Amino acid sequence: MSAEAQRGAVPPDHVPVMRDAMLSLLAPRDGGIYVDGTFGGGGWSRALLEAASCVVYGIDRDAAALRAGGALAARFEGRLVLLHGRFAEMATLLAPHRVNAVDGIALDLGLSSVQLDDGARGFSFRLDGPLDMRMDQDDHGPTAADLVNGETEDALAALIADFGEERRARAIARAIVAARADAPITRTGQLAAIVRRAAAGRSRRGIDPATRTFQALRIGVNDEIGEIERGLGEVERLLRPGGRVLVVSFHSLEDRPVKRFFRERSGHGHGQPNRHEPGSATKSPDPTFRLLTRRARRPDPVEVSGNPRARSARLRAAERGEIERGLGEVERLLRPGGRVLVVSFHSLEDRPVKRFFRERSGHGHGQPNRHEPGSATKSPDPTFRLLTRRARRPDPVEVSGNPRARSARLRAAERTAAPPWQERLVA
Repeated sequence: MSAEAQRGAVPPDHVPVMRDAMLSLLAPRDGGIYVDGTFGGGGWSRALLEAASCVVYGIDRDAAALRAGGALAARFEGRLVLLHGRFAEMATLLAPHRVNAVDGIALDLGLSSVQLDDGARGFSFRLDGPLDMRMDQDDHGPTAADLVNGETEDALAALIADFGEERRARAIARAIVAARADAPITRTGQLAAIVRRAAAGRSRRGIDPATRTFQALRIGVNDEIGEIERGLGEVERLLRPGGRVLVVSFHSLEDRPVKRFFRERSGHGHGQPNRHEPGSATKSPDPTFRLLTRRARRPDPVEVSGNPRARSARLRAAERGEIERGLGEVERLLRPGGRVLVVSFHSLEDRPVKRFFRERSGHGHGQPNRHEPGSATKSPDPTFRLLTRRARRPDPVEVSGNPRARSARLRAAERTAAPPWQERLVA
């Protein structure tokens, strides 16, 4: 193994952040196909492969990580396939392997511990090294040194403020421009010292003043926010109905687009206005996902005590909308007078059914947009008549004979108008 690959190697006992939660939510099954979109040290891939007799496609833009993962691929020969590239291009990467639908996708955003601990990669302000920060060092794109030495003061201030959420962004940008006038800034140690002086010492919470600036440069160099947004679109295209996606982020800039995507695609973000167009309201597409985590999950104290870097992790998960898609098929196929009945066993299953029946029966219309007082969202013309105003529950006699029935909820409705395709046939 090359020296570079050895630097990227991860001890076999390495445990990735929130591994147990990942396994519980993705629920890998025998014969399934899964994508580890951020292979890194291979911790999640290994956990999936050990949990079920499945196939995992490990994707990483860091060629060193994939070279280090060769031993793991050999151990699970034929079940672990390593692919070099970005997870935002996963459909293209999987196409040569004749994979166009998968059962689960896991994304662990940000840096791996291996990358952070390798000074030669230029990610750490604690280790002196070349100011690189490219996730893919085979890429000929700009390095952090290129940005630091080539961008204007205004551009640097905007970058540090937007991607680092740094209040002292202007002062730091000014200090960088002044320092590079004397000599180019090419080392992480140089940049960290400049930022610390400009930020006037340590922050109140004991976080190194260089943290946010280094984060901003890394995100800018690797287009990390754009990668997340494009990657979530790939997830939606690749997951088969009932397939699950899990994303772990480590700061609010990573978490925000994930949270927004899951809310919108699960039908919880509709009617909210575009902040660039006051008074407007955006319409969400029909729900395509069911949330598995209503709020971001955090690691438990035991994990944080053993791995302090896990303290900022936030996990979100969702399931591809099999229920929502099925209800759309019901609406398309039922003739007028036809009836549909749905039994669910917990609120996550019942919620999309309840919402669908209410909206399609005209009981969900006219609810105002909380961002636009006096406004009301318009539901489609009613196409169903409710047969159950509320969910019905099994009677005590049935529950006593079958305890599993106690959580059942039954909803039913009758088709009242011809589906569009039937109307076209009649015409």
